[in-house]
Amino acid sequence: HHRSFRLYFIAMLCQTAAFNMNQVTSPLLVYRITGSAALLGVVSIVGSVPHIFFALFGGVIADRMHKKHVLFITLAAFAAVALNLAILLTSGILKPATWWILVINTVVQSSLMGLMIPTRHAIIREIVSGDLLMNAVALNNMGGSSFLLLAPAAAGFIIDGFGFNAVYFTIAGFYALGVGLITLMPLTGTISAVHRNPVHEIAEGFRYIFSNRNILFVLGFFLLTVPLAWPFRQLVAVFADSVFHVGGKGMGILMS
Repeated sequence: HHRSFRLYFIAMLCQTAAFNMNQVTSPLLVYRITGSAALLGVVSIVGSVPHIFFALFGGVIADRMHKKHVLFITLAAFAAVALNLAILLTSGILKPATWWILVINTVVQSSLMGLMIPTRHAIIREIVSGDLLMNAVALNNMGGSSFLLLAPAAAGFIIDGFGFNAVYFTIAGFYALGVGLITLMPLTGTISAVHRNPVHEIAEGFRYIFSNRNILFVLGFFLLTVPLAWPFRQLVAVFADSVFHVGGKGMGILMS
């Protein structure tokens, strides 16, 4: 019954599909270009720091701009980054000597994700309210989990069948479709007319977190999964290529 939520939901499915396809494509591409598990780890670390930093300011931006505009800009930027990588791969510019391009790409994508995530979650409350809010959150999570299972395997088959550039063209297409759907959404919520110092707003957020034991516990529990699970996801590329010798298709299936 909510046209705005339908548009948002499908747009986020596109974003989730693209993101999870990239979770296979990017590490495998880095490993094949560099041949180094150490450099793969370095790229992963470099990509983690901007996400944390920009997520803090992403929350401030979500309060100061219409969330539709934030989603539009970030999804369009994601599409541009993926399209740029596809073109670089197709033209042969991206090779072992230019592996640093992948580092820059990772930093940009991580920064964009940090800016987008607060808005992506907060806008649901503006689109759907009351008794349907939890249903909307659950449906949104279900869609994300579905593509967490399907998208990696699809990316692996595309890599082996058509090459890395084909995957990035596909990823760019998903992001572009998401941009089109977000464009059709009406503006939601209101923008605060009072703008305080962003650093003070972030500090206020931290004070609230540390004063609320329930939120602190949930965040602490979630943060434990980062060192325990994330390195494994990044290093699946090494296992797929150098241990099991199953290529992109095998890595996609492992990730799924």
